[in-house]
Amino acid sequence: MKAIITIAKEKTNGIVKHISEVKNGLKCDCVCLECSFELIAANKGKKQTPHFRHQGNSNCNGSPETGMHLLAKKIIEESDYLNISWTNKFYYSCYITEKKLHDIIPDIQVKNGLNEIWVIEIAVTHKVDDLKLQKIKALNLNCLEIDLSSINKFISKEDLKKIIIDEVYNKKILNKALESSKIKSESTKKTQKESLFNLLNLILLIGLFFLGRYMLKKQ
Repeated sequence: MKAIITIAKEKTNGIVKHISEVKNGLKCDCVCLECSFELIAANKGKKQTPHFRHQGNSNCNGSPETGMHLLAKKIIEESDYLNISWTNKFYYSCYITEKKLHDIIPDIQVKNGLNEIWVIEIAVTHKVDDLKLQKIKALNLNCLEIDLSSINKFISKEDLKKIIIDEVYNKKILNKALESSKIKSESTKKTQKESLFNLLNLILLIGLFFLGRYMLKKQ
């Protein structure tokens, strides 16, 4: 059974397209995300699920995971807000994708008029690993992960939009940036803890020194 392909890209400009957004047949002007072969859109029939098919025989599955990842990024680009949590709706006016930020490359960065930034990671097959998360925390970045790993890869664009933009059950805040005053406070607390630890070590060493002298005198 041939794979059902619902996400492709336009041949002329590379823009990601869901099957619901294109014209029927070759007029869709789309190619496969996986093999770059020309596709035919079959989206007019009532008895079949709208889908793309390769022009000619092919065993290519169209890379549905890549398609969902790209479509998710496009959905965020087309919106101007994102529900981070039930109590935090983040409105943004700037959208940046796959741009290096220090030594990491986030899937997406969104920024509002106050220069508040959220790094958005889309998890379809791979979640943020420990090393990348450590770097995100070290850079003091707001970071949200949207987990799409269990979502049907052939979901409609509208349903996927609801999940990505409005729902929060599949979202996880991996890091919440500290304000400068809080950063200073955390740094002060860390310094105080280190100073106390060093003082206790010094007291222990002095105690051991005098205990040693006392034991020598007794001998």
